Amino acid sequence: MREDIAISSTKFNILKWLSYYRGLTADQLAKLIYCTNLITVSNSKSMYNQLKKLEDIGLVKRYRAHPKISKFSIYYLSAKGLEFIQMKLNIWEGIREEGWITNQDYLKLGYFKYDTYKPPFKQMTHHLFVVDTLITCYVNDICHRNNLYASRLSDNILLRPDAEMKI
Repeated sequence: MREDIAISSTKFNILKWLSYYRGLTADQLAKLIYCTNLITVSNSKSMYNQLKKLEDIGLVKRYRAHPKISKFSIYYLSAKGLEFIQMKLNIWEGIREEGWITNQDYLKLGYFKYDTYKPPFKQMTHHLFVVDTLITCYVNDICHRNNLYASRLSDNILLRPDAEMKI
């Protein structure tokens, strides 16, 4: 991995959000970057431009779902993008974090392999609904974490809720 890839703070934040939520539309990313439930046309266009540049340098991939699932493309990290964000955030194999976030705190990411980070393509509608809920939590400063961090073993059964929130 080349360490000399220079990206803006906005692009870096996009990569962080993609590593946390695993797959997002441009409008969902704009809500996170601008910390609002209401985005402007300008915010949306800016996000598409930023994503296009990240896609051009190979850090982000785009998935076009069936129109009944989403009329928008879903963006997610490429293997190179995950490696880049893990390197920049000093996340190495074996690093465990609890994954709780609020809009007052930095993301605390743990290490997961690339296949875990890819969005659940076969459950994309469900995934996007969960992400919308988590974005609402973030914008309203409700502490939450996604299913990567909420999963746990109980009586030898893997419990994997969609997300957890602290209210």
